[in-house]
Amino acid sequence: MKQLFKHTAMAASLLSAHVVYAQSAGLEEVVVTAQFRAQSLQDAALSIDAVDGDALLKNGVTNAADLAEMVPALTITNGGGINSLLYMRGVGNTANNDYLDPAIIITYDGVALARGSGASLSAFYDMERVEVLKGPQGTLYGKNATGGVINLIPVKPQLGETGGFINGALGNYDDRQLSGALNLPVGENSAFRIAGSTLEHDGYNNDGTNDQDNQSVRAQFLTEVNEDLSIRIAGDFSDIGGVGGGTTAVGNYQPAGLASYTFIPSSLDPNEGQNTQAGNDYRNTILSAPGFGFLNDIQDEWYTDAEMKGVNAEIKYNMDIGELTVIPAWREVEQDSKFGQPGFNSGWWQSNVEQKSLEIRLAGEGSELVDYLVGGYYFDESMEGNNTFNQEFVLPLQDYEQDGDSWAMFSQLTWNLTESTRLITGARYTDDHKEMTGGINNYITFCGGLPGQGFATPPASFGVGCQIPGNLPHFPTLDTPAQADAWLTSNGWAAAFIPIPTGYIIPLKNGKGTILHDISSVDDSVDKQKTTYRLSLEKDVLEDTLLYISFETGYRSGGLQPSTTSVYDPEYLDAYTIGAKSRFMDGRVQLNAELFYWDYEDQQISYFALNELGVLENITDNVGAATNKGLDVDLLWLVTENTLLSSKMQWLDASYDDLHFQTSPPRDNINCPFTITGSNNGTPALDFNCSNNDAIFSPEWTWQFGIEQTFPLGDFNLIASLDTNWVDDQVTGFTNLPHEVIESHWTTNADLTLMTTDDTWSISAYVRNLEDNNEVRSTQSPLLGMAMASYGPDMTYGMRFNYNF
Repeated sequence: MKQLFKHTAMAASLLSAHVVYAQSAGLEEVVVTAQFRAQSLQDAALSIDAVDGDALLKNGVTNAADLAEMVPALTITNGGGINSLLYMRGVGNTANNDYLDPAIIITYDGVALARGSGASLSAFYDMERVEVLKGPQGTLYGKNATGGVINLIPVKPQLGETGGFINGALGNYDDRQLSGALNLPVGENSAFRIAGSTLEHDGYNNDGTNDQDNQSVRAQFLTEVNEDLSIRIAGDFSDIGGVGGGTTAVGNYQPAGLASYTFIPSSLDPNEGQNTQAGNDYRNTILSAPGFGFLNDIQDEWYTDAEMKGVNAEIKYNMDIGELTVIPAWREVEQDSKFGQPGFNSGWWQSNVEQKSLEIRLAGEGSELVDYLVGGYYFDESMEGNNTFNQEFVLPLQDYEQDGDSWAMFSQLTWNLTESTRLITGARYTDDHKEMTGGINNYITFCGGLPGQGFATPPASFGVGCQIPGNLPHFPTLDTPAQADAWLTSNGWAAAFIPIPTGYIIPLKNGKGTILHDISSVDDSVDKQKTTYRLSLEKDVLEDTLLYISFETGYRSGGLQPSTTSVYDPEYLDAYTIGAKSRFMDGRVQLNAELFYWDYEDQQISYFALNELGVLENITDNVGAATNKGLDVDLLWLVTENTLLSSKMQWLDASYDDLHFQTSPPRDNINCPFTITGSNNGTPALDFNCSNNDAIFSPEWTWQFGIEQTFPLGDFNLIASLDTNWVDDQVTGFTNLPHEVIESHWTTNADLTLMTTDDTWSISAYVRNLEDNNEVRSTQSPLLGMAMASYGPDMTYGMRFNYNF
């Protein structure tokens, strides 16, 4: 705590980002549209952070993962290729695939992005603002927003204006950024705006991973047909390349008995990566289950190759009864990427996801007593996936097609009980349908025979000789069962292909091992209907003070998966909130505070479990319940006309009330009490009780402090800012293993900007992570015996310039 108070004195520059600049009369108001109407942030009785475009630029936010540095409640991690995992106050995704719905919804220009790949959208340029809504948004944003919503809002075309900007940056790691926008009037009532961005930097890891190579363009056309009707059409395209995300082996777990393992650190540098000489040398020392041979070097060249594109429109028509808004949209994501997480020799995403949606809203005043918002929503989606997760002795080949549609009706009524008191009631009815065909062909190499039939684990496996190079096949990265069978035959491994009800048994010709070709298939559909609702009471107790209390429900739809256990159920979250937003001292001090309590049931978690046939497979299941509660406090203080202090604090107490895992050796590296519930082909079936463990990505304390000082210099302003963030210890995995803890740490950034008073141009120097530490961003469970971690960069620095015309 001494270090905490020491850094408190440093303070931070607008990391809460609730203002652009302060006027002499007080803090500037920020307008948000989170409730589908324009209102001051201080008048929005919501759990919301708003970050404007200038703050995004100043803090180097180029993607959703960077945004997490500015919002304490948010965590975003990369799981390979362009697929990401998002968490809000401990609620989020635990699996990295296309068919699992995210718990945090990203909307871009008013369109919900249905998949976790939405976090990779190269949209953080020419942005008006980003709004982060925390907690379930079951009324206005619908299903799957159990943890929250991130609204990405680009700058719209401006009528009658000719202008734009050019922004660029150069930094270490050969960082090169360039973005710009051009706004052109088309007659008196129309305008066209085009914007683009290119972002590149070398990998932060020695193997080239954790790099960036993104290009994006956005075009919009707005026309006001008459005083009542406006039409805006927009299109965007992003190309995402580079090597992609990466991890470093931080150690390995050696068996020490049933469900007991000893962690041995690797001594590799945090930024080593996997595919270097040192990284591969370390791989070669790891015995990988269930073959129990030493791992080979990385076989493939990793890369990210993805395209994201979309077209959407916004039609607004003013009628006597209110404003009608219609938003049709189409989007497509294509990906062909090879990657190394979470310790795979190579994973391989080959997927295509296409979505179409239509939203219609009508907002107006029914009378002096009530304001209303009613609407309807339709969503249609189709996806194809052909994915490989090469673990050398385990080769899962996943192939599936999924189609789904969803429709909803929603309404929110604001009852003006008095001039200062309002009651908000809202409800949404959602009908979901999904259908999937496909499955997983899983090739599993066992040392000796199958479990219960000669399967040998260390030390017995050394007697069989499975650790000797050449005695067991190490699968290459293939993508079809036919290729795998042909590879085994052509390389002289296969003795026979013996049919069994779930696939094939393939004895090795040399007698050292046996391959189980297990086939799990799905041809199923699910339907779910759910009504979610919101009830809120808000009161203006003073001219600039708002008090509110709310209750809101949300749910994340269940779904299908290409496995034997094909269906999993929805999860539910109920949120209770008490908050206050206030300004005082002539609008120079802004203090917002919020207490929240989340009741989380039927949590969807992905892990290795026993299927109905006693085979271990990675599935998503409803295994948990959790309670997340806490306190948020935000403070902005305009000490003088040129001095701004900011502070943001979050206290979070999140833990699992009921969390059980059913699995079997060798997937039993779970550091929780267990009981033996039976036998699985000669090995114990185990039930692990991880209840009362901390929820993942839920640090108890998070602090942000900052100061921004403006020095007037005639026609110029010199702006100096310093910000520092402190994050408490947090866990990154459910299994409670030693490597899954991110230790508490500080991150401090500095910025110095010289700009003209008319904001024509500016030039800045910045340094981020003055501590020069490689902090852990996420960890992966040791599927292969290795424990993996993804690290953030060490110190980065550079110059940034901006020219407005």
